Amino acid sequence: MAIGSFFGYALTEDFVTAPGLLNSRQDGNYTNPIHLVGIHLAKSSRESTNGFYGTVDWFPETSRSDQFSGNGMSVLRVHLKGPYIKSVVMGAPYAGDTDKSENQSDTSTTQSVTYNRGRIYLFCQSDHGISLKSDMHQVSTAYDYLDGPKGSTNFGFALTNLGDFDGDGNDELAVGAPDLKNAYGYSYIYIIRTLSNCRFDRTPLHRLTSPPGAYDFGAHLPSRAYDLDFNGLNDLVVPISPSKGGEFSQTAIVFASRHTWTAECQFTFPPWLAIRNLLANDIIPVQIMIYFKGGKNKLSRLNQSDGSIFFQSSDLLKFIHQINTDWNSSQLAGQRFSLAGPIKSHLEVKQNQLLVEFNIQAKMNVEDMHDLESDKKTGSGVYLGYRFLQPCYGDQNVIDRNGSCPNGGWLKRPIIDWSKCIAKIPLSRYVCYPRPECESDVGIRVKDVQSGQIVAWGDMIDDKANSAADHNGIITNNNNNVNNNILEHYW
Repeated sequence: MAIGSFFGYALTEDFVTAPGLLNSRQDGNYTNPIHLVGIHLAKSSRESTNGFYGTVDWFPETSRSDQFSGNGMSVLRVHLKGPYIKSVVMGAPYAGDTDKSENQSDTSTTQSVTYNRGRIYLFCQSDHGISLKSDMHQVSTAYDYLDGPKGSTNFGFALTNLGDFDGDGNDELAVGAPDLKNAYGYSYIYIIRTLSNCRFDRTPLHRLTSPPGAYDFGAHLPSRAYDLDFNGLNDLVVPISPSKGGEFSQTAIVFASRHTWTAECQFTFPPWLAIRNLLANDIIPVQIMIYFKGGKNKLSRLNQSDGSIFFQSSDLLKFIHQINTDWNSSQLAGQRFSLAGPIKSHLEVKQNQLLVEFNIQAKMNVEDMHDLESDKKTGSGVYLGYRFLQPCYGDQNVIDRNGSCPNGGWLKRPIIDWSKCIAKIPLSRYVCYPRPECESDVGIRVKDVQSGQIVAWGDMIDDKANSAADHNGIITNNNNNVNNNILEHYW
């Protein structure tokens, strides 16, 4: 390596970085510097004389016009479920954002004036074996990169391997984006997913925000996360410097991980809603069967695939049921339904199912309800939403409407995703109900071809009479001419 390459600046398993902090870009000898080196340690003395053999440059060529981007300031090994034998993430916290709209294909794009936004690279090595022509070991490399989100700086300054949170076989990682110059007032840590095809998920799973003025939040992260509360999920410890102004005095922040469950609700409405119009003050009984599915996590020592542990450790009577009788209504005063009576719940322990029953009452006739007809673009109709808040441990009351418990007691409870517990109420609105208060929407006019007179108008034809009157009172000819009649048109 050249002088000033800072070879060994960051280390991880089988990899060493060389950010090249002192390399001169004007010197032609360093226009394409090596930033990432893979080292294969020798297994025996017969394999190498210097203790290791083989170096692999996995970083693409860097253009001479590029500004210093800090390639290799951080490095981290990750595990991917795929054909790759090695995968590594490298940070470039001083990189500028690119001119391309999608930063996922070419690493040699021209950088803009927005420097220090940051970037991370994912390199994956697949072993193709020995080449028959050259008898040399052939290595194939795939890569991807991700620029820092807007509003962040120094993205990729530090990295942490969080392990496999969602059970897909790929590690998630925490990426530090510290506001080192204190230009924005906040620093961030982004939780990023890696995919089996050697790509980054473009949408972060989560964003951790620093206290105001914590400029080095995310600048110093451990290489790996560990389970601190013994719930089977790794937790993240973030060291920070105390505030000079006294806004905060802590020197470390612990972010605890929680299990995530998905609630799947099956709504049952009475069948008579489909055969008659709803009137004001009508009562609609509703039944909801709730199933819980937990995320699969290979790090968890507990079986969290269903709600059995939660149901056995919680009191059903302490559940705080919340029902939104008009979920898509923007104003509380304009809601078309209201809750009527108490909410009943029953637990099926063997099936891990929760049954909830309640009644809702119509506040107006169905003819007066606005935006009732279904529209895929606007989402018209009346929707019903349900969720419950979990009880706090030790008979403590929740401290907000989201069910948070005092003194961090909510950390021991799983996060429940209620997005699948919203259903459309199957309401019907008939134009001609009940007959004969309104006429049909379709009219038929029958005209005699020979006489040119109207035989029938509308949907009322008297088969018993020999003659009929049209809408204007004109007497038509008798039924003997019915064979000469034709259907003129519909409207």
